[in-house]
Amino acid sequence: MAKYGEIQEDFYTERTRILDALSQPGNQHIILRLIGALAFRTHCPQYGYLQDALGRVFTDIDFATYTKHVKDATRLLTELGYEEDKTVTRLFGEGRMHREDANCPAQRKRLDRHDHVVA
Repeated sequence: MAKYGEIQEDFYTERTRILDALSQPGNQHIILRLIGALAFRTHCPQYGYLQDALGRVFTDIDFATYTKHVKDATRLLTELGYEEDKTVTRLFGEGRMHREDANCPAQRKRLDRHDHVVA
């Protein structure tokens, strides 16, 4: 089991688990911004009907961070139960890191998480 519990199948629940982990002592300095479709639904729920009408389904959770937080963000994502996709790291370096649920390779696409680094 990961330090902050198991990865949740529901994207809203998983988003909350990740954000809760950021509020824990030792993680509060990490800036990890929720971006993308799930961020839109989180911050503008009154417009979620647009995503629904377009048939938008969540396939990942996207985050952005600053270069100075990459090391700690990587540690946190590992503690949350995610493993690095080394192929993506080799191709893009620290500019794009891809983590996936280590316990669910069959659901890899559904449980992809990205953390985009902003320099």
